[in-house]
Amino acid sequence: HRSFIKTIKIAGNSLLSLINDILDLSKIEAGKFKLHEVEVNPFDLFNEVCQIFSANINSKDLGFEIYIDPNIPAQIRLDPLHVRQILFNLLGNALKFTEHGQITFRAKIENIDPEQQKLCLLMEVEDTGIGIEKSQLNSIFDVFAQQKNQDKNKYKGTGLGLSICKKLVENMHGTITVSSDIDKGSCFTVRLPDIKIFSTENDDSKHLVKLHNPNVDKITFNKAAILITDDIAYNRELIIQMFADTNVEILSAENGLQAVNLVKTTAIDLIIMDIRMPVMDGYEASQLIHKINPKIPIIALTASTLESNDNYDSTLFRAYIRKPIQKHDLFETLIKFLPYQDNLKLAEPINTVSIQDNYDSINLHKLIILLEDSASELWQTASNSNHFNDIKRFAQELESIHKTVALTQLQKYILQLNKYIEIYDITGIQHSLELFPGLKQEIIDIIART
Repeated sequence: HRSFIKTIKIAGNSLLSLINDILDLSKIEAGKFKLHEVEVNPFDLFNEVCQIFSANINSKDLGFEIYIDPNIPAQIRLDPLHVRQILFNLLGNALKFTEHGQITFRAKIENIDPEQQKLCLLMEVEDTGIGIEKSQLNSIFDVFAQQKNQDKNKYKGTGLGLSICKKLVENMHGTITVSSDIDKGSCFTVRLPDIKIFSTENDDSKHLVKLHNPNVDKITFNKAAILITDDIAYNRELIIQMFADTNVEILSAENGLQAVNLVKTTAIDLIIMDIRMPVMDGYEASQLIHKINPKIPIIALTASTLESNDNYDSTLFRAYIRKPIQKHDLFETLIKFLPYQDNLKLAEPINTVSIQDNYDSINLHKLIILLEDSASELWQTASNSNHFNDIKRFAQELESIHKTVALTQLQKYILQLNKYIEIYDITGIQHSLELFPGLKQEIIDIIART
């Protein structure tokens, strides 16, 4: 029975993906997928997209190279929904068609005009996958286009993703191109011209995308009360089961009026609100709830493809989730509003080996020479480039040095750095890189005391 259920689920998800792609394409062609340009922090935007894919890329044992031009301004004006969908499709394809090697994402600026306060934003997604035949490069963006001789059982898809990308890019007055070689990989390049600059002041973290994305299977929500408002009992029960054995108390309402009455009498931390319901719909209920307690975040829940982040009422709803609800998507949204514990972060480093330090001055001098020599050079390269391969080479050099001269302080540093590398936590990696000079100074201080 489980195999039948799994088959039905896979088929249902495939059909849903096809329907959503067709509806998205229809919306674009009908002019309903309009631009909604807002002031955006591009580092946060790229962070969000890359962290979504990092776990799946890592699960295929692929490298994930990320380069974000540190000269990109802190605030620019564009449509984040368009950019997300473009990158989702390009990174999704790269992941699907790559079995070995790596995937690379680059974002940089071209043709910056300081007087007009405009720039051209360039984004590239490159892979080492199966590649595309030269004869198909001109047609790869056509509707329902798929590669010739492609294994359809292995590489499933609707054939609409790249067509949607092209139309979205053109909707932003940009261009998308591709270069590829069979069995070597492909590189898709998106250029968005005349992007308005709002602020060039970046904070200290501008050089790195913050890739700490909590694994939703490894987080524990703090005690909270969530109100689910949906007229379909199955939908309510599905969400209730997602929070089984957690600290979250689930309340439910069958329509907007019941939700309003519950808010009047019960302390609620967050509301998941269906849009279309009998008696009172989600819009009217949310308006009344905001008058009662405007601090309660309300998440819109809808089955309509025409409802999207560019047209739902942001004065009523703090976020939006589309049916059918996936636990991963739901939890990723809720962690923005509810306190939680990241159990992966809290976990102690595994495979920690206890070392009996021998503060022999000869060995310590040897250690500091090794750290000052090749390790410091690799550290400088990693700090300047922000490339994962450079960071990994630095970590590997430290491991090699540690085998020569074992020191607890160095071991702890290596374990912490490797943990951050493993979970693609670039904020943690950045912090670790910043601590390296202090580690060397600590060893010098030990030498002075011995």
